[in-house]
Amino acid sequence: MSFLTNLYKINLTQKAYGDLKDIYRYIKEELHNKNSALKVIDEIENRILLLKDYPKTGVFVKDEVLVKRGYRKLLVNNYIALYLIDEDRKVVNIIRVVYGKRDYLELV
Repeated sequence: MSFLTNLYKINLTQKAYGDLKDIYRYIKEELHNKNSALKVIDEIENRILLLKDYPKTGVFVKDEVLVKRGYRKLLVNNYIALYLIDEDRKVVNIIRVVYGKRDYLELV
């Protein structure tokens, strides 16, 4: 008997995909550390993939307007993945992936 029958799909928006590329590029080129860049991206992707099984792992953001719209955030080391859950379609939409100290509320 399988307990993982309600798996959600993960949908990465173009902006979120671009964010991941920018994170990788910054660590690789500006910090001159390709291995760290790969490790950070792997960690972010692995945490996001956990949302397939546990979409409500992330907490609601602190902005009331965005909470009403369903925005959640998933913390991954120094980064935040902002996402929405589409319960009807069983999809987790990753909206943005940003550096944790950045004002992410202006990006959504």
